[in-house]
Amino acid sequence: MNAGIQKCRMAVLLVVAVATLRGDEALDLRLLDFTVIAVDDHGQPVRVPGGGRGAVLYRGPTSVCGVATTAEWGFGFRAFPFAGLIPRRFCVRIYAGGALEATMRMGQLWRGAHPLVKMHTWLLTGCKATFSRPVPFQIGGDRMGMRSEIEYGLASQQVDVLDWRRVG
Repeated sequence: MNAGIQKCRMAVLLVVAVATLRGDEALDLRLLDFTVIAVDDHGQPVRVPGGGRGAVLYRGPTSVCGVATTAEWGFGFRAFPFAGLIPRRFCVRIYAGGALEATMRMGQLWRGAHPLVKMHTWLLTGCKATFSRPVPFQIGGDRMGMRSEIEYGLASQQVDVLDWRRVG
């Protein structure tokens, strides 16, 4: 597949928002829905008790906080291997390791290995991430500026798209 088609595919099919931090930043991830689904060590969805609107799902150090509805971030990078596991939910992943750790685990991160130390994964319908300082924010790889708070949610309507991998 040539690079132009790959970039077009990424722009059309990938819905991702990423906030990159220094690794020593704090993050509060609060729920906007009532059902929390995590992914167990075997890659299976499991309901997490104690959820509820406004409950804190994660509080702690963060290097990357990303959200997507497709597994691949492009060029074979399976940043969100569980996106699509449950319909009408997006995959939230938080990596709490530093840059050196991420470099040492680059192969595992690229393949979407699971479980991975310091990687947290959930399947949600809504959440709000509050960072300890403004962080760079992207949607689909496009810079959207600095944000200290980001609210993620699904649109009320679903759009069906063509999966080019299954054509021809």
